[in-house]
Amino acid sequence: LRHTDEGDLTGLIRAHFEAGPLSPRDARSSGNAGDMFAEAMFAWLRRRTPTCKRLLFGFALLDQAAARDQVEQFGWETDLSAPLYLAIELPHEQIFEIGARMHPLQRAHPGLLCSVMALINEASCNSLFLRTPSYFLEMFARWWW
Repeated sequence: LRHTDEGDLTGLIRAHFEAGPLSPRDARSSGNAGDMFAEAMFAWLRRRTPTCKRLLFGFALLDQAAARDQVEQFGWETDLSAPLYLAIELPHEQIFEIGARMHPLQRAHPGLLCSVMALINEASCNSLFLRTPSYFLEMFARWWW
């Protein structure tokens, strides 16, 4: 969280603490309002995030300037009007490899691997975006054709 606009965020931060989802006891820092909000927000998220064995992800709290930096480098939506954004980070995205699991799936049924990949693609569209082989094939096709 960059604290460039902290004066503008103080009212928003106070409203989150007063509304009840965030607890002041989770904010251990006696620093500025932005640090206290970030600590309380991540404590609230930790209590509600399930333990995952395969999917590794984290959260980042971005102010408008940091969110704009991230969005503009990919040419995505530029109409950012909220003062704060919650981002999902995938620190080790490259670890999602089928590799050794491919052959048992194909032995069970020749079409099972394709079905599993289609289900992963469908779930990815509705939840957390994952770059699967079909995504890379589509990206390659758009680039070269």
